[in-house]
Amino acid sequence: MASSKIRRTTILEFAGLCACIALGVQSRVHAQPVPDIVYSDCTSVAHYGPIGTKHAYSLGSSTCNIGDANAHWTSSGSPALAMNMYRLKDGRLMQIGLGFCKTACCAAATNNCGLSCNSVGGQWLGAGCRDVYGAGYNAIQTKLAPRSSLNMLTGAFTSFPATSGDAIFRRLQVEEADLNPTLNSGALYFIEGQYVTDDDIPARKGDNNVSYRLASITAGTYACNMLGSMIVGQPAIRAWRDHGLGVGIPDPSVTITPLVFNSEGGIQVGHKATNLGGGNWRYDYAIWNFNVSAGIGGFSIPLPLGTVVSGVGFHDVDYHSGELYDNTDWTSTVIPGSIAWNSPQTYVQNANSNAIRWGTMYNFWFVANRPPSTGNGTVTLFKPHTPQSGQLAVTVPQPCQVAGDVSMSGSASGADVTRYIDCISGGDTTGADCDCADLDNNHLLDAGDTEAFVNLLLAD
Repeated sequence: MASSKIRRTTILEFAGLCACIALGVQSRVHAQPVPDIVYSDCTSVAHYGPIGTKHAYSLGSSTCNIGDANAHWTSSGSPALAMNMYRLKDGRLMQIGLGFCKTACCAAATNNCGLSCNSVGGQWLGAGCRDVYGAGYNAIQTKLAPRSSLNMLTGAFTSFPATSGDAIFRRLQVEEADLNPTLNSGALYFIEGQYVTDDDIPARKGDNNVSYRLASITAGTYACNMLGSMIVGQPAIRAWRDHGLGVGIPDPSVTITPLVFNSEGGIQVGHKATNLGGGNWRYDYAIWNFNVSAGIGGFSIPLPLGTVVSGVGFHDVDYHSGELYDNTDWTSTVIPGSIAWNSPQTYVQNANSNAIRWGTMYNFWFVANRPPSTGNGTVTLFKPHTPQSGQLAVTVPQPCQVAGDVSMSGSASGADVTRYIDCISGGDTTGADCDCADLDNNHLLDAGDTEAFVNLLLAD
């Protein structure tokens, strides 16, 4: 027993460390035993509908407690499994569906986690033990809790109405157009499950509560089939890079960057730039909210002076079945110096306005006439918080490389005077070179720039 406990603790600490690195969240080493729940496998997928243009799915679950303490298994309570589906198509990963959260019933206890199971079941899942639910059981509508009744940051549960409806009610809903093979040639699909727990989250062992798996959609029947193996302890946003050029072929142009908000949890932001030719680049971003309870209400990217922007886009995933949250699309704004997307209403105006809440991923994109470099993107929280926003390094349109070098020769000199006058006098300012005339970085060409330009030449 002592050797098995040492083994279990070693696996626990290693899994927790890996998850913390991936999510950018620090973990604590507990002196006392704690539970640690992981979604170890999706054992099956059930298909329902369609109703109108929507299909629905339910994910089977094999769940392991890799901790060294028993985990709560509470009837219609903890743990609750949120279900999601994603599509990777034309170099862009999107969340195309979400479902309510399947709450617990009672735990069986088997030895299939690679650990020594202590055989505790019923209202607890024993340390080292596995519990399995079929997809059909996980689709029972009266056991499916709305996401608004759960807090991924704290693990808190509130009561919810145990009601039922039509074949797709509360289940993982996806539009048929997002699944139709004719409309989505070459697309890859991924399912994802994320556990909310009232014990391993307070014990700071919730960073590995999300897992994903590759899937396929059968033409005609729209059945969802599991492929490959479960990627345990990792969110589906990671599939954007890991399968970006095909199954098992990483896309090196995709970067996934974590951002942590003090006391509010963390997110992951995916970003890439694609060369469209003709001097134009498409900039893609995806924000996945792991457990930020304040929600995400805004996102902005810096734009150098003279950047020509087109093809601005936004994609979210719809709530349904009576969930509280609004589905109105975010607004986008291009102003000198930045492009920004924002929730259609502030928290003060409407606490249920469309924000990126836990367990969901939104997409943002635009086309610009500049090659990529690295700069700071800004993510703004939805609910009032201090700080209200955070910055992280992402792929952005390239700003001026040498201040005053409007002739793009590699250095500022007297050769730049003619072009500088053209820029400052209101001539053609759309070229990349006029960005280098904005020496005071206020996204305007004004008298302050002229003084700085003259001083720069005199100092040369």
